[in-house]
Amino acid sequence: MHFKQKLMYMGFGGLLVLAGYILASLANDSVAQSGAEDANTGISTEAPKKIVILNGVPSVKVVSSAGVTERQELTDAEKNQFRVLVTKIDDMYVWETRGKKLLFKTQSGVHRHFISPEGSGYVKVVAAGTPQDEPLSYMEHLNMGLMTVTYWGTLEDFQDD
Repeated sequence: MHFKQKLMYMGFGGLLVLAGYILASLANDSVAQSGAEDANTGISTEAPKKIVILNGVPSVKVVSSAGVTERQELTDAEKNQFRVLVTKIDDMYVWETRGKKLLFKTQSGVHRHFISPEGSGYVKVVAAGTPQDEPLSYMEHLNMGLMTVTYWGTLEDFQDD
């Protein structure tokens, strides 16, 4: 990738992050006036609804770097600690368990991808009602510098809107 393209992508990512902060601050301001209407415009300022899109419990964790890859079966305490939660507020997807990062949703065949535009990771889900060979129904992949952490698990809730 050329230097100018990298700068363009970095700038675009920065704008997306800034837009997320602005939208989040607007959403927080409207909570105090839930159900109210603006006197000038008559537009409702009702607080946006938060919907749980996916809620999953991992059973396997894999940490990988250039020198080593380690696979670990998680204990019950670790499963609870590393669970994944994605919500939707209006038209925005939020990775609640990873610092409330904004996500974009894409679809490819039977898979749904919730992708962080800043490159920190994604969650890949098998669509509801899809026959599958494995009992695990999601994968959460995190980029941490030149190291990656991947969780595989089972969904407790999934809303395929």
